[in-house]
Amino acid sequence: MKIITTSALAALTLLSVSPARAAARVAARAPDCQQITFELNRYIICTANLKTDRLELHLKDDKQQVLGSFSALQQHLTKRGRKLVFAFNAGMYHPARNPVGLFVSEGKQTASIKIGYGTGNFSLKPNGVFYIQNNKAAVEETGTFVSNNRKPNLATQSGPMLLINNNIHPKFQRDSSSRKIRNGVGVRQDGKTILFALALNPVNFHTFARLFRDQLKTPNALYLDGTISQIHSPHVGRSDTGTHMGPMIGVTAPLN
Repeated sequence: MKIITTSALAALTLLSVSPARAAARVAARAPDCQQITFELNRYIICTANLKTDRLELHLKDDKQQVLGSFSALQQHLTKRGRKLVFAFNAGMYHPARNPVGLFVSEGKQTASIKIGYGTGNFSLKPNGVFYIQNNKAAVEETGTFVSNNRKPNLATQSGPMLLINNNIHPKFQRDSSSRKIRNGVGVRQDGKTILFALALNPVNFHTFARLFRDQLKTPNALYLDGTISQIHSPHVGRSDTGTHMGPMIGVTAPLN
């Protein structure tokens, strides 16, 4: 099934309106969230483009209390004159909901990168980092990220990597029986187009990785989390209210 992004629709609109009006429409457009079916599995896909969208990573409010929910995040944003266009949980966290690995928001690092070994999906090496630096997004394996001495203004670390340069994580098995609701993020080659995906039915890692490789066309992609995966997207009529979350990532826009 072919995904028609909002950017593509905006390009078609440009053919019938003046340049000034066209520019205004592109700037004001809402990022694309839609449900698709790929290999008989259902997903919600949300697309952000750094040319037009403001992507933010959140954890705590102004009183340094963990937000934990989309409703609390929206209240936090309202005080700043902004609204939540779409959002996902954005990586694994400890019981107190602090990030397991690297966390950088608005250029401020509040959790350090984790390079050691451990248990669980986070430590299924290679793991990686989704980040934005100099208005360009990427997903990078943790060791490479450290070697390149990145200085991002936004970053969240998670694991495992789903795709590394178009290659599926070497430890994933196509016929694995470990199927869960999962969410992840991938970045297209242009460094501007970011695709978030949430599985609507349980899938294994190999299946989820194929979504990013074969359908979403992102050469690198990162698993964010599993069973607790949640989404806020009025565009598809959904704002989950389940388990309290740690980091959350989403696109915001002015209230008016």
